[in-house]
Amino acid sequence: MTREQWMGAAMEGYTITTTTFAFEDMEIELFGDTAVIHARYSQIASFATVNLSNVFRLTDVWSRHTGVWQVVARHSSILG
Repeated sequence: MTREQWMGAAMEGYTITTTTFAFEDMEIELFGDTAVIHARYSQIASFATVNLSNVFRLTDVWSRHTGVWQVVARHSSILG
């Protein structure tokens, strides 16, 4: 799925059908009110006729403001 397809689907309210989603490995590092998460996950999913099933590497940066954690940056890459 291209960036344009993903953005178009998000703006028009289309949904991605996810059959399975599982974290296979996760490491969390805390730095005060910031957390960095490195994870590996797999999914079986599709968007219309596009197969989105694969294994991915994910990096999240979370920040805590007034006691609430929020994702402030995310990167995901296909591992295959």
